[in-house]
Parts: sequence; C-alpha cells; structure tokens
Amino acid sequence: MKKFISSIFFLFICCFASTAQREFPTPMAVAGQSSSYSQSADAFGFDGRGFYNPNDESKDYSVFNMPDVSASQIKSALFTKLSSIFKSPKDAITSISDNIIQLEGYAESVYISRKESATCPVDISFTLIIQIKDGRVRYNFPTIKQIYLRNFPYLGTARLDMSKSLTTLISTSQDRESVAKYFNKLVTALNSAINAENDW
Repeated sequence: MKKFISSIFFLFICCFASTAQREFPTPMAVAGQSSSYSQSADAFGFDGRGFYNPNDESKDYSVFNMPDVSASQIKSALFTKLSSIFKSPKDAITSISDNIIQLEGYAESVYISRKESATCPVDISFTLIIQIKDGRVRYNFPTIKQIYLRNFPYLGTARLDMSKSLTTLISTSQDRESVAKYFNKLVTALNSAINAENDW
C-alpha cells in the first residue's frame, strides 16, 4: 500500500512540474519578450511590396534595443565593424550627424540570375541609414541604387534599368529572399559588434 501511495505521489509531482514548466516561462524568456525585438530577429523582409519590417509592417525601419550601451559606444562599434566589412573604394561610411551614419555599400554575388543559359552573379550598390540613441539602434530600409549582372552574355557586366520598380527587377521569391538575407546578416553582424561593447 505504501508503495502504491508513493507511486501516486511521484506521478503527481511529475505532472505538476511539467505543468509549471509550460505555464511559467524562464527569466530568459521574459527578458526576451521585454525588448522591442529580439537581437536575433530579422530586421528586413522583401517580397512583392519591396522591403518590409517582419516584426511591425507599419514601420519602414527596424529598431533593436542595446541595454547599457551608450550612443557613443554604439557609433564606435558600428564604424569599426563597417570599416572591416566595406573596404572597397566603391564603399563609403559617413557620419551625417552625431546620431546618424550613412553607408554607401557595394555587395557582390547577393544572388544568382540566369539569363540566356548563362549564370550571372548579381551585385548591388545600396544606401543604408543607421540612427543611434543611448541603448537603441535603428536601421532604415535599404535603398538599392543599382543592380549589376556579371558574366552577362556579350556584355560582361550589365547594369539593370533602375527606372523600373525594384520588385520588377528582383522578381522571384528566391532572389528576394536572398536580398533580405544579405541585409539581415549585415544587421546581425553589426548588432553583435555593438553587444560586444558591453561584454566584460
């Protein structure tokens, strides 16, 4: 009889523990929910509408919280990381004001286009505006200024007609996903550099 009661009590404790684990999130989960966006969240999506914020589609930018990191620390980390990534003469990193950085970047092989049986790596030139406050960094939607197709038949490198809409020039879901992925990887790298400012 004692063994039977002990077994019932053990099962009750296990069931309660399982229920408690489902109903009461860990402190880490609560901390993640308290910020505007997770540091690992995607900053940008790209579809038939163009760029959008996957966390809040009413916004044309994405904001990330950087607790306990000052604006000057954020700016320093951004300049250092951007300078290590964008070294080409085609690139330019400018401080527009104390809290705004403008990146004029050139990215190679963002996706692959197939034209007339040829495989053409696609490069882009773009502008990215980054705004800074104490504990926060905001990435405005990128502006793609020019699209280049390398290895284009008979031409070598072809410049696409940018008078057409961006979603016409980048028309497949796979290519749009690749463009969003490039910028999200860039934002992730920059956020990681900022967070490193607060590591001891």
